[in-house]
Amino acid sequence: MESANKTAVLPHMFSYFNQELGLSIEAPGGWEAGKSDDFMLMLIGPSEKNYRTNLGFNARYLEPASQAELERIIRAAQKEQEADLADYRLNRDLTFMLDNRPAFMRFYEWKDANLGLHFSQLQAIVLVGESTVYTIDGSTIKELEEKKEQLINKLKSN
Repeated sequence: MESANKTAVLPHMFSYFNQELGLSIEAPGGWEAGKSDDFMLMLIGPSEKNYRTNLGFNARYLEPASQAELERIIRAAQKEQEADLADYRLNRDLTFMLDNRPAFMRFYEWKDANLGLHFSQLQAIVLVGESTVYTIDGSTIKELEEKKEQLINKLKSN
């Protein structure tokens, strides 16, 4: 009998460089890279349970790009999420250093009654320069959350 705690094998990763963002990242094989009206870079996974897990990346320019400004963005994002998302629930917030710069990651969930879907999402904000932050927004459906968490941890360590 296999253990329920068995870790999933991560898919083969490929390196992707986005010149517009100046961002190099490893993405899972089978995922597509592109852009959208909302994101300068989109990584989109293969369809599972009729949903495509995705990560969207943007750069935001700030004057000044300080810890206080980063915290202001984080507070504003949570207020917007609470106001706009049905059954919003904050699961956890993490702060950490990435390449000696402050970073923030929020995990939350919400439900879309029209689609009948329960979403699990993340939002990350990383100070990457004196006047630049990256914002990263990821989405999957709740029933795939545990399976995708290892992948998110791998991407976070990039």
